[in-house]
Amino acid sequence: MAMTYGAPTVGLEDTYGAADRGEIIVRQLDDELQMYMPNDYPMLNLIGMASLGFEPRNPKVEWMEEKIFPTTDTLAVAIAGAADVSCTVGHGEYFHIGDIAQIENELVWVHGIDGDVLYIERGFGGTTAAAHAINSTVYIMANARLEGSSPGIARQTAIGIDYNYCQIIDETVSATGTQLETQYHGQPLGMALLRKRLDQRLQEMNAKLDRALFNNRRAVGSKTSPRAFGGLIQFVTDVDDLSAAPLQVSHIETAIVNILSRVNESQMPTTIVSNIWFYRKLQAWWTWEKAQLLGGLVVRRVLTPWGQLDYLYDRNLTAAEAWLYKPGLMTFGPYAGRGLKETDCSLSGEDAVRHRILGEYVAVVHAADAMVKIFNYSTTA
Repeated sequence: MAMTYGAPTVGLEDTYGAADRGEIIVRQLDDELQMYMPNDYPMLNLIGMASLGFEPRNPKVEWMEEKIFPTTDTLAVAIAGAADVSCTVGHGEYFHIGDIAQIENELVWVHGIDGDVLYIERGFGGTTAAAHAINSTVYIMANARLEGSSPGIARQTAIGIDYNYCQIIDETVSATGTQLETQYHGQPLGMALLRKRLDQRLQEMNAKLDRALFNNRRAVGSKTSPRAFGGLIQFVTDVDDLSAAPLQVSHIETAIVNILSRVNESQMPTTIVSNIWFYRKLQAWWTWEKAQLLGGLVVRRVLTPWGQLDYLYDRNLTAAEAWLYKPGLMTFGPYAGRGLKETDCSLSGEDAVRHRILGEYVAVVHAADAMVKIFNYSTTA
């Protein structure tokens, strides 16, 4: 059964001061939160509420990533002709003395490096030395050292440190004494009314968290402004704005090619997540297999020129938004001891019962270069 929406009714909570009610009732809710109709919150269910693999003990969560050196670069300055014995590239740190590199149809051998300037033997291996235009691609091939040479200089990629903040998630449900005693088919509603309202708030929380995993922005927080975790948009830099142009299959092809130029094949995205418009366009372009269940989610599998991709329909995304995503690169979970809980927070002297749903969570994103957001495409053409 799909959820329906209604206008909220907001009540005051500060009529009386909080007082000790004796025993405090606390109920763990993490598992219950994930029980509601998985396909209404596919991203949240795909990632899970406890997939971090560790317990954060600081509101600012940091993680490290070490990347391999790229194996391609570009010429920063054109090579005028066959007589040039050096060239300037965009990133000299990608190269190592002894590297064989290919520029168009010519091979060169790197025998010296000074910053971004490479000193090269032209026409290596019998190839023909020629002129090469600025921005020509330089493909780095296997290293070839001279016999009896001294060890080369060890190279390490810089270890990148990224971070996110833990976000406190909070909802309150209540029922007045009169409501609790109101009879339905001869039986008082009692705590069943509170449970129903709790379930409704949990469904709303699911939808909000699902959306936040994509488009939330991190915030450090202060005494007057809350902390917030950043979603994928905080870390993914390949964001393709189509400026209201009609969506074309070439947009997806280009996105996949761009990812392949940045990451190895094992990190290539295997899942497309979007709202319904993107799905309608995909149906006309590619071959689809029968939908199947994967971890409780309905997954539609599509055959593309680059292999098989899983498709997830997520109605919590905007109409003109789609993501190329690799499961496992984003994890999500609670601050230590701060998983979502239900607590009786009724106020002494108030003719009502109140329960509070409270937790604190953070998202961690690895290999953001392996993902792309495509958005702002026309939803009418």
